[in-house]
Order: sequence, then C-alpha cells, then structure tokens
Amino acid sequence: MLNDFSFNALGICQKNSDFPWERGKTFLNVLPQFIAYGVCNSLHVPLMYGENVILESPLRIDKFPEFITKYKPNHVFASPIHIRFMKNSPVITDQTDLSHLEMFACGGAGMPIEEDIENRKFFENHGAIDVYGQGYGLTEVNAAFCYGRGTKNKEGKVGIPFAGNDAAIFDPETLEELPYGENIKGILMVKTPTVMMGYFGQNAYRNLEIFVKDQEGNIWVSPEDAATLDEDGIIQIIDRQKRGFNCLGMNVYPSVIENVLAKHKAVYESTVIGVNHPILDKAPVANVVLKPEYRGKEEEIKEELETIIKEELPDYTLIYAYNFRDSLPYTTRGKPNYREIEEEGIEDLGTNKVFVKTINSPKEILGLKG
Repeated sequence: MLNDFSFNALGICQKNSDFPWERGKTFLNVLPQFIAYGVCNSLHVPLMYGENVILESPLRIDKFPEFITKYKPNHVFASPIHIRFMKNSPVITDQTDLSHLEMFACGGAGMPIEEDIENRKFFENHGAIDVYGQGYGLTEVNAAFCYGRGTKNKEGKVGIPFAGNDAAIFDPETLEELPYGENIKGILMVKTPTVMMGYFGQNAYRNLEIFVKDQEGNIWVSPEDAATLDEDGIIQIIDRQKRGFNCLGMNVYPSVIENVLAKHKAVYESTVIGVNHPILDKAPVANVVLKPEYRGKEEEIKEELETIIKEELPDYTLIYAYNFRDSLPYTTRGKPNYREIEEEGIEDLGTNKVFVKTINSPKEILGLKG
C-alpha cells in the first residue's frame, strides 16, 4: 500500500537529486498507469512540478520511436525494450536530432554492460548529451530509489540513492553490514521515506519478509537482490535474487550469464532461466534472439557462445540448452516475461532452434572422468 506521503516524498527526493524537473517542460509517459513506475514516477511527480504529461499507450512499444519524434519530449522514463526499438527503428535515422531530451531514465529491467554503453553512445550520437542513465527501484518503495544520469553514473550501474535515501549491502546469512567495495557482493537493503505502508489484506504476512531489522535495530526494506556498492556509493545490481536458482548445489544468477552472452556480436538479446533437471536440480537454459543478419547460423553461433561461456564462467554455469528464438515475450511493463518462458520449457518449441545437452551424471557437466 502506497499513500500520499510516499508519492510526495518521491517527488521531493528526486527534486533534491539529479532530476531537472521544471514547469512547462514536456514528459512522455508510455508506462502502464497501474504500476508505481507509471502512475507516480511518470505522472504524479512531473505534475507536481508543473510539467506537461503526454499519455500514450503502453501496449504500443513498437510505436515508441514515433512518439519520441512526434512529441519531442524533454523527459522520459522507459525500460530497455523501449530503447531497443529506438535503435532499430527506421523512424530514427542517423540524422535524427534528439537534443530536445534532457533526461531519459531507464529502469524496470536489467541490461548487460555492453548494452548500457551502446545506449549511451546512441543518445550522444543523436545530440542528447549526458541525458541517459539507468535507475533502480521496487514497487515497495514507490518504484524508484536511485538513478545516475550521464557521466554522473558508471557503466553498467544504476547510480546513487536519491537524497533522503540510504542503501547498504548485507551478508545474507548473518545480516552483517558489509563494507563498500567493487567486488564485495551481498544482498541490497534500502531505507527511504517513500516506503510503502505495508502489504494489503491476505498478503500482509509478507511484511515480515520485506522489512528486516539489522543488528543495530534499524529497519530496512529487503528487495532480496544481489548487488555491490562501490567506494563512490554507486550501486550495481548483480541479479534479481528471485530469478536466481540452484545448479549442482551452487547459486546461479541469470543476468551474469546474460551479460556474457551479450558480448557476442550476433546476440540481440537473451534471457536465462532454470528448468527442472533430474541430476542438476535446475539446468541453465539460454533463450537467445539473434540479430537479423546472423539468423540461420544458429549452430555455428552456439559453438562460439559455448566457448565464451567456458572461458568466463564457472563450470556449473555451463548452458544446458540453447533456445534460439525470433523474439522474447514481454510483459506490459516492458520486462521479459520469464514466467511465460519457463512455462514453455524446452520441449516442442515449434520452429525454434533448440540445442540440448545429454547429461547422465554431474561429473559430465564439470568435464570430469569416472
């Protein structure tokens, strides 16, 4: 449950951070109005500061590039899929001027560092300098918690907490707060005045899960996401904890694998899921969409991806199956629909090209004998 205090607190936190809210500016809202990211971040807050909000259908992501060129908004909140449509749309050519953009915040779903770098260059090449940046949040704190725009952020990261917000990394077992550090991974916890009142009705029992008291008695919100917090206070999300799964007794974080797959020049996008396996517990399956010019070369590319995975990741994260698809399903929020993909499994996938390994014992995937 989010109340008026939470809504207004978010606007105040953002105004005192790196958000260029200004009366008379134009905000393009293409997000669903039944989620906090759409109704508070993309409607209530810009209206707080006198901006003109243009509402367009969240179901027409394919039209997003046309909305950008038609309305020439100053401020936009979107997700990675929106930018992918911009980069691949004939509507936005090399000559298209996007200098009217002053802030383009991207959140709602993670992305590989290579894509983050590519996005930054895309906006800069179209005259939108220092406007693009990633952010992070969750519905329980009114969708947005931190953000980093342009050179104030670091590649592949989601910025620093808004003014008035606190973040820390904790050991998931002991709840001991961990020190800052690029390579110190733990569970992210946050404190903010935008926090919800609590879960409603039959879900109220979950308040005991989301609100965590540390060793000093402070109350934190625990999104259960794996992250790092570097010496500059900038957050990097390693993976959404709820997406993680266990393979051979080891934790597997899908986004880590997805970031490696993204390094191949042929990969347009990918998502990794865990499917039930009698030996491995959960077996990593890579759902991969290739760029148009590489389609038809799936077997060759699969071998190349195997090589990259073996070079960069532990043995237990080796891919059990590659499912080359024409596209990934997305939710109305602009996030990959992991649940739909998981329900499909890896059997009877029609025209999709699927490569599955035969594994008779755990030792096989580890390359051991005997």
